[in-house]
Amino acid sequence: MEIIVTNGFIALIIIIILWRFLYYFFNKVLKYNDLDWKRLEYIWIFAGVFGLLVMVSKNKIEHNKNKLVLIEKDLNIHYRNIQYSLSSWTNCFQYNKTENSPKDIEERQFDQDLICSWSKKTLILILESQNNKKKINLEQLKLDFKTNFITEDYHYYLSQINTINELIDNYNNIQRNNYINNFIINVLNVIGALFLILAFAIRLAVATHNVNKLKIKHNITTL
Repeated sequence: MEIIVTNGFIALIIIIILWRFLYYFFNKVLKYNDLDWKRLEYIWIFAGVFGLLVMVSKNKIEHNKNKLVLIEKDLNIHYRNIQYSLSSWTNCFQYNKTENSPKDIEERQFDQDLICSWSKKTLILILESQNNKKKINLEQLKLDFKTNFITEDYHYYLSQINTINELIDNYNNIQRNNYINNFIINVLNVIGALFLILAFAIRLAVATHNVNKLKIKHNITTL
């Protein structure tokens, strides 16, 4: 049935065949009088409007597909940012212990080594998440620091990961709905096209009746 929507020539052929059939059916089988033919004017208008509304209603579904593309772009940006933030040169380094070093330098170094190791493991999870669009388990990323020196960076990383998880939720929800929506779009396209074809065919049948009526009045051969 989708060929009706995608192939204009096929749709035109169907309109012509349906037009001739409906004219014969209304005129010879049902034997419509002038009042019946006038009533058909309402029917073809309603059929055309309904077909148009059905085809337009799929725009909301199409909007969700566009939204999926935007979420994916946003996700890729956040993935790049967190990968940069968790890079070794950002988190893995040694402090030089001098006379002017703070008293808790060793504790700070411990925390820095901890976040270094953590960032490497987390980076692997990030890459896996990017490949399969699955959420990152924040529970397994918890750390206990000896100082508050690096906690701000750590919480910033977690907030980035949490944002990624939220985007993945949205992405997967829309993705699941798209399987159903694609089917709905195809159905709406076909239904809308069929009603428009029916409207055109009825209108042509009515026009044929009107023309033939005039030809009979003027003694001209009818269609």
